[in-house]
Formats: sequence, structure tokens, C-alpha cells
Amino acid sequence: MTMKKNTPYRITDFAESERPRERLARLSLSNAELLAILLRVGVKGENAVQLAQRLLNTFDGVKGLHRAPFDEICAEHGIRFIGN
Repeated sequence: MTMKKNTPYRITDFAESERPRERLARLSLSNAELLAILLRVGVKGENAVQLAQRLLNTFDGVKGLHRAPFDEICAEHGIRFIGN
């Protein structure tokens, strides 16, 4: 689907095979792999996927990570918040 710049489109306007959720489902990435993409880097001795898996284990999955206090997540080794 070719889109003009600054023209609003709804996701439902995309062909089903081009919708973000459907495209992601075809990739079959684990939660740790998806989180690793957002983290971008790991720490010495722990790559981004391992760091992501540790966070998911520590916070009891994606829901636990979502509910965890921001300061608690930032206190984890390998997490660094760069604010304004």
C-alpha cells in the first residue's frame, strides 16, 4: 500500500497481510526477542536477549513488567533511563 505523507490511514485500511500485528505474528519472535529490540544492547556478559529474558523472569512476564514501578525497572542492572 502506497501512502501519501501526512494522510491519515487506519490500520484496517491496510491489506491484512500488511497490518503491523499480522506482520509481527509471521516473524514468531519471543517476548524476550521483542523486548531486546527495544533495549537495543545488553551489558558485559549478557546480550540484549538475555537481559530481556532476565527482566521478564524478574518481573514475572510482560504483565509484571508493565505493572512494575518505573524506578524499580530502572534499578535493574543493564537498564538506563535517558531523560530530557
